[in-house]
Amino acid sequence: MISKDIEKSIIEDLKEIDEYGKYKYSKLYISKKYNVSRPTVYRIYNKMSISRNRSTMLTETFDNIIKDLQDINDYNLYKYTYQDIADKYNLSRGYIGLIVKQNGLKRGGKCVISKVKKFIIKDLKELDENGNHKYSKTEIAKKYNISRYTVHKISKEI
Repeated sequence: MISKDIEKSIIEDLKEIDEYGKYKYSKLYISKKYNVSRPTVYRIYNKMSISRNRSTMLTETFDNIIKDLQDINDYNLYKYTYQDIADKYNLSRGYIGLIVKQNGLKRGGKCVISKVKKFIIKDLKELDENGNHKYSKTEIAKKYNISRYTVHKISKEI
């Protein structure tokens, strides 16, 4: 059992957020700083429900996440995947999905593929000066932020 003073200090460290909206200290760092186990730090962290509570997240960070989720590229597709956004803000992909659900944002699905299918087909048919395909399926998948398998399925149709 740890003292209330140490628990309060741990809570204060867990609440510290840097200018990017990320937590300043890792749980490992905090556990070493106060000479307590990592599970103890996680217990306090979970008790606080920081990761599940929007009110503790900076409003600016939350607004930036929403903006990133709605950001569209030249092909009328979303610029960032859930994982890209999760990595950027040091959150889980599931939490990003929860933000999407709670805010009624619609993303992904077959409608996205239909928007870029003509561009994908054009890229698949494009040949270089030697008669070889100019772009690999992997390059096309990365360009349009879709799976390689989806590009492969489209290539079977042509």
